[in-house]
Amino acid sequence: MRIYRNGIFICSILCGGTFIALLCNVVCSVFWNVAMDSTIENILLGVFASAFVVLVTYIGAYLIEKKRTIGLLIHYCGTYIEELAHFIPMVLPISEDGHCKVNWDSIINQIENDASTHEVVKKLCAIHSERLYSVDGFYPIFRKNSNNLNAHRLFIMLAKVNTSLQYCDFAYNQKNNVMYKLEKMNSKYSTNELIQYLKVIFQIENTEYAEFISLIEKVSSKHKGKTVFEKGCMDKCT
Repeated sequence: MRIYRNGIFICSILCGGTFIALLCNVVCSVFWNVAMDSTIENILLGVFASAFVVLVTYIGAYLIEKKRTIGLLIHYCGTYIEELAHFIPMVLPISEDGHCKVNWDSIINQIENDASTHEVVKKLCAIHSERLYSVDGFYPIFRKNSNNLNAHRLFIMLAKVNTSLQYCDFAYNQKNNVMYKLEKMNSKYSTNELIQYLKVIFQIENTEYAEFISLIEKVSSKHKGKTVFEKGCMDKCT
């Protein structure tokens, strides 16, 4: 997406520059009977035509890539939330009425030592890593457009939430992986820092996860995909 965006900028500059030069040539030849060399004029015409064709092609490719990027982002965020729905009740028992009692000693012990909990943490980290391989970022043309900003912020919030899960992975490895301890001797681990990261996930004294959910709803509502239940779906290929 970044390549197409930069290509659009460059082609727009080339089109604009050559068009102004050709327009000035026409004005000068009409009013002052002064014209540029025909060879230079032909070169400018060639540059303008080529840049215009590439510009149109890049705009089409940019729109396709933007739609794909946002679609993948929504997909990975949805998968992430679904896996988090398994993780949170594992470490934070929640009653049917939504109440829970936080026992930090028990939670920390489970994060540091329970293998099944760590498997879920690894799945969550793997989802984010897969997102990084498939979508390296969001690079819109109109950077201050509200819809584009929501998608951009969603990328950021997903990374922030995942940082909390990465620290849970770090906590488990610090306690259970001998080689990890040896290779990470200078890395400082703190249960207090783990609690701060867990507060992000549990939404305790922290609103980052709530903002993450809100951004998914906003982005998804603006980029709804077609479904097989839409009228006329059977009558034409998508």
